[in-house]
Amino acid sequence: MKINICKNSEFSIVNKILGITIIYYPDSELTNNIKSYLDELDCLIIWENTPDKDNSYLFPQSNKIVRMGEGKNVGIGKALNAALKYGLENDFDYLLTMDQDSSFTENSCKQYFNSIFDYNSTAFFSVNYILNGKQLYADEPVLKRIDLSMTSGSVYPIQAFKKLDFFVKIFLLMELIPKFVFGQCTIKFRF
Repeated sequence: MKINICKNSEFSIVNKILGITIIYYPDSELTNNIKSYLDELDCLIIWENTPDKDNSYLFPQSNKIVRMGEGKNVGIGKALNAALKYGLENDFDYLLTMDQDSSFTENSCKQYFNSIFDYNSTAFFSVNYILNGKQLYADEPVLKRIDLSMTSGSVYPIQAFKKLDFFVKIFLLMELIPKFVFGQCTIKFRF
């Protein structure tokens, strides 16, 4: 699939935010899920892992969206590496990674990014997941050190990947085992 540079009419002077949503046989909720965070991004890559299918009719209409994929399921590693490469080549500051079935509640994405920008230190960030109607972590403090994070909702400072070959190797490993990684993988980190 040909890759086009995102043509966003608005330009974020302080922080350029790239997002990636990896899709695999998505349902109609994809549109609303993407709309819950698209306004906070400068560009969104939608990586198509559904074999031989065009799901673009489910994408919100936006010049912020760039389609990528290979017409087959290549797991998440290849998609994340493609987004990272795109982000480095196009001077993005942060990468938000999202699953097709994940969304933000009203204004929470904006608040999330404001907390990240206020932190003023290089770190990887994760949302406080709501699983089975219950938050994974207690509400306090807003920013808390954690040992594990799921991919969806995580934010990475892109420039850190120039120094951290370790994460690139993890993402490459994920490419080798897509059936294990799909929906099950967590990434362990300390900062």
